[in-house]
Amino acid sequence: MSATGSLLARQIDAGFTLFELLVAVAIMSLVAGIAFPELHRVNTRRTLDHAARAMAVAIVSARVEALTRGHVVALGPDASAPDALLANGRIVARLPAGTRVEWPAQRPVYFPDGSARGDVLSISAGAATRKVDPVAQP
Repeated sequence: MSATGSLLARQIDAGFTLFELLVAVAIMSLVAGIAFPELHRVNTRRTLDHAARAMAVAIVSARVEALTRGHVVALGPDASAPDALLANGRIVARLPAGTRVEWPAQRPVYFPDGSARGDVLSISAGAATRKVDPVAQP
């Protein structure tokens, strides 16, 4: 066989057939269909964990402010910025985007003697929800 004939044969054999490409695309679609919902759940859990940490920071900040300044401190939402958590009108933490807090009728209040009162808060991100007890929180 001549040099040009073997070069032509190699060029024809290079690459993938249409069937091979379709099989590869089908396998990638199957893997993506399995992986994407799990990634969404992981992202939702991570957002909820971040929101719970932000709430814990707000609770500790309000409790410390009550102890150090010697006055009652109330924890609540900011009406103008729903992601902000306020302790006596001062922003002490921010919630991540996509999270909501259901505030109970009896909002958390912290006293100078270290005591506190308030009902359990509910933090949600997507379909996931986590309860936070603002009184028992260290």
